[in-house]
Amino acid sequence: MLDAVQAEPYFTHRARDPSLESFREVQFRAWHAVAERVQSLSPCEVSRLSDEEIWKPASEELKRWEEAGGDPQYRMANDMAWPNLTAAVRRAGRNLVDRELTVRILELRLERAASRDGRWPEKFFDTESRICPGSAYQYQARGAAMSIRFAGSIDEPATPGLSLPLVFEVRPPPPPPTPTRPPRPKAAPAPRP
Repeated sequence: MLDAVQAEPYFTHRARDPSLESFREVQFRAWHAVAERVQSLSPCEVSRLSDEEIWKPASEELKRWEEAGGDPQYRMANDMAWPNLTAAVRRAGRNLVDRELTVRILELRLERAASRDGRWPEKFFDTESRICPGSAYQYQARGAAMSIRFAGSIDEPATPGLSLPLVFEVRPPPPPPTPTRPPRPKAAPAPRP
């Protein structure tokens, strides 16, 4: 995703209009600075930043360009693109955590399948997140039930329903229905003499 952020200015200004060449160069530097900063952080660290904090390196680069005589009206192109790109970066970070949770679920299913009694493991030792260092997964197993969830802090999806929850549960199967006796047939009335 960050590679796409870095390449976006190139695709936006492919026409090579000479009047835009200076702006295109500053836009490359600006977006590259943002991508480098975000790459150095975990998705959980990025989720704690405001949009302004994420784009601060780009704003500083554009400000220097404007102070050197660049046309400030071009800043509007960046201002319009930044919210969508920020949402995409945050969504990509959440998807990394979702993928890590899915791997944990598959590991637990493998352990369950390999167990003699077909039960969920009592303990799960691989709870530390590699995507968000310092965060962990909480795991509980009770008989046929199991739950695992990401206990760190990550961005909630901007549009509800477009991301999976970062929790997975297996509930015990419902008890089988109790057999009931069929109703006794009513005796037919005796015929009248």
